Amino acid sequence: MTRALFRDTLRAIRKTFSRFLSIVIIVALGVGFFAGLKAVSPNMKSAADSFYRALGLADIVLTSTVGFDAVDVQAVLDQPGVAAATPARDIDGLLYKDGALEQSMSGTAYVLRVIGYDFSRMSNAEDNWLNRIELVAGRLPEAPNECLVSVYESTMDPAHFALGGTVTVKGDHEDLLASIKNTEFTVVGTIHTPEFVSMELGPSQAGGGELSGYIYVPDDVFLWDYYTKLFVSVAGTEQLEAYTAEYNAAVRPVKEQLESVSGAIVQSRAERLRETHEPQLIAGKEELERKRKELAAGLAKAQEDIAKVKKAATEGSAQYQAEKAKAEKQLAKAQSDYEAGKKEYQKNLALYNENKAKYDEGLEIAKQHPNAMAEYISGKNKIEQMSASLEIAGAAILAGKSAIRVMNQALASGEDARIQNAMKIFSKYYPLSEEELTIEGMKAQVAQAQAQLDAQQAELEEGEKQLAQGKKQLAEAEPLIRQLEELTKAGEQLQEAEKELTAARAKLMAAPAQIEAAEKRMHNELASAQRDLANAQGLAQTVDEDYAKTKADYDQQIADAERAIFRGENQLAALPNAQWIVSDRDEFAGYTNYGDTAENMQSFALVFPVLFFLIAALVSLTTMTRMVEDERTQLGVLKAAGYSAGAIAFKYLFYAFTAGLLGSILGLALGFSLIPLAIFKAYSILYLIPEMTPAFYLDTSAIGLGAAVLSTVGAVIFSVLRSLRLKPAQLMRPKAPKAGKRVLFE
Repeated sequence: MTRALFRDTLRAIRKTFSRFLSIVIIVALGVGFFAGLKAVSPNMKSAADSFYRALGLADIVLTSTVGFDAVDVQAVLDQPGVAAATPARDIDGLLYKDGALEQSMSGTAYVLRVIGYDFSRMSNAEDNWLNRIELVAGRLPEAPNECLVSVYESTMDPAHFALGGTVTVKGDHEDLLASIKNTEFTVVGTIHTPEFVSMELGPSQAGGGELSGYIYVPDDVFLWDYYTKLFVSVAGTEQLEAYTAEYNAAVRPVKEQLESVSGAIVQSRAERLRETHEPQLIAGKEELERKRKELAAGLAKAQEDIAKVKKAATEGSAQYQAEKAKAEKQLAKAQSDYEAGKKEYQKNLALYNENKAKYDEGLEIAKQHPNAMAEYISGKNKIEQMSASLEIAGAAILAGKSAIRVMNQALASGEDARIQNAMKIFSKYYPLSEEELTIEGMKAQVAQAQAQLDAQQAELEEGEKQLAQGKKQLAEAEPLIRQLEELTKAGEQLQEAEKELTAARAKLMAAPAQIEAAEKRMHNELASAQRDLANAQGLAQTVDEDYAKTKADYDQQIADAERAIFRGENQLAALPNAQWIVSDRDEFAGYTNYGDTAENMQSFALVFPVLFFLIAALVSLTTMTRMVEDERTQLGVLKAAGYSAGAIAFKYLFYAFTAGLLGSILGLALGFSLIPLAIFKAYSILYLIPEMTPAFYLDTSAIGLGAAVLSTVGAVIFSVLRSLRLKPAQLMRPKAPKAGKRVLFE
């Protein structure tokens, strides 16, 4: 081809750029969809494989009807081809919120799996710990009542699984507290796990048979001494990509090996269980009988309490009315006592005022005789002393007279003995000296004594007159003294009465508040009694229902214990038939579903892009045919000028090839980078693979490029060669129109 013809080709591209661009775009769409859809499946598988490798997804899952212990784990590790074995335990229950059973999206009971996990090993990939989890948000559990949930659950169902929320799980026909320490967990973090990568989580023996969600809790939450599953990795599979025949071929012999040795290992486990479970079963039956008696006694006590409650509800109304009447009577009496006290106070106050007036009058009199009482007492004391002195003096005078009379009689008798006796008597009252012991002396002494006696008698009579005068004065003063004494007594009585009035006044002043407080207390007590009565009556109405619930609870406890015994007996009976279920990664529902989805995309990529390639071929055929028809005259001129058919055709082949090549490059770039990510993003609603990195596939690129060039260049060859078969003269003449023909309506 000459340079002039090449320039003409470039000029044709510029003139028909829109036509050229349309071919580029339609080719880019075809190649892009083909390459993108073709790359979706390997990209999805590669993303999943990277995720599985990072978190150590198990190759084989062992499930035992009798569980696994350390001996079983070691026996599995001893098998050829086994690289690692990780024991795990889980239990399925039902999700509750605010005491109500929650429903899943399918309308059945929400089945939640509680999975035990040793969080200390989750980030250590070097110890061959399988089915590790990846923390996305929050923190790891630090307490037995904390848990982790999947990112999907936390995002799509925040009502149940939001960070900081509480998850409550209960058993389906069994008490989970017999298997785990607690049934309420606080969500503290979200995770990714390779065990569950799709919305379909697999089957369950609880609820409607379909697992709806899962949580990870500390492994020590479980009370079991055994494991429910054993995850196994096969040596050499870490270099093989998931979902490939090579990977399946590497796993198959190890799976078959485990199936072949499972019988011996599980029977050994069964024998160990028999040795420990038979004594436990006997003890459980004894405990069941003890519990039956204890619960029966509790029910009997409850019936007694029910009878008391009903009696209280029946008799409570009459008792309430009696208590009310009694309280009202006491209140009325208190009010009556208050009124009577007021009257009594007024009466006593009037009497006090009257006595006070009299007392004040007496005080006026007492003020006129300020010393009367002292003088009266002093005079009375003097009269008493004078009376005593006069009595003594009178007695002395009588004695003296008697002695003088005896002496005179003795002297008159002249008898010595009589005189001597008389002298002795006389000398007691009138001492005698030696000179006076004679008769004359005695007579003189007697005369002298008589004179003294007469003088004393005169003094005595004078004293008696003074005494009589004093007594008369005292007698005259006695009314005043009695009045003063009565005044003093009245003063004391007034003081006492004043104290009593003060106390009575204080009591009366406090009485209204006391009565009001008593009335308020009465109303409160009556209101409380009325509430108690209402509660008792309400309780009497519900007590039978409560008893039925209590009995149902007791029956449930017995039924749970009986089921546990029955389950234990069945487990012992089933020990001879114990077995393992050996599964590969198909045990994980998400793994299989994800792989099937990727395979479906592979099939879809073989059909859908063909439509775009056919459209590209038709557009190219139409475009190039019209272009050839438009340049029909130019073709004739070139052919007449001696250009070969190949040189002339090259112009159009180059035109189509260039459009196909540019469209293919653009389609491959966009298809490999955008379409897999878009489809992966769409599937992220169903699958939980965290991320995918698009890859470039050379074989897919070659097929797409070849198909694009073939569809465009083939259309050019068809249209150009048909025109080049004509003579130059025919090409330079306009094309004859097609002959007319009748239409269907004609």
